[in-house]
Amino acid sequence: FNNSDFRQAPYTTKSGSTKNVSNPTARRPSFPPFRITFTADETPSELSIVKDINKHCRISLSYGRYAAAGRNKSFLLYVNSSEQFDRLM
Repeated sequence: FNNSDFRQAPYTTKSGSTKNVSNPTARRPSFPPFRITFTADETPSELSIVKDINKHCRISLSYGRYAAAGRNKSFLLYVNSSEQFDRLM
C-alpha cells in the first residue's frame, strides 16, 4: 500500500542506464462515514436503509455497513462525492 502523491516508474534510456520518472496521481477526496444509531433490537436490512435514504434525500448512495460497539448497533453510511456529503449534512 503506497499512500504517496507520486509513483516512481523506472525506465531504461538508449545508453542503457536506468532512471526513475515521477507520475503524479490524482487524489480522491475522502469523507467520514455518517453513523445512524439504532435503539431498538430489530434493525432493517442494509439494502432497505440505503434505498430509503436515496429516495428521501434524492441522492444515489451505494454503500453502507453495520457496525457494533459493545451493545450499541449502528449503521455506517459512506458517500462518494461532495454533493452527497452536503445533502446529508
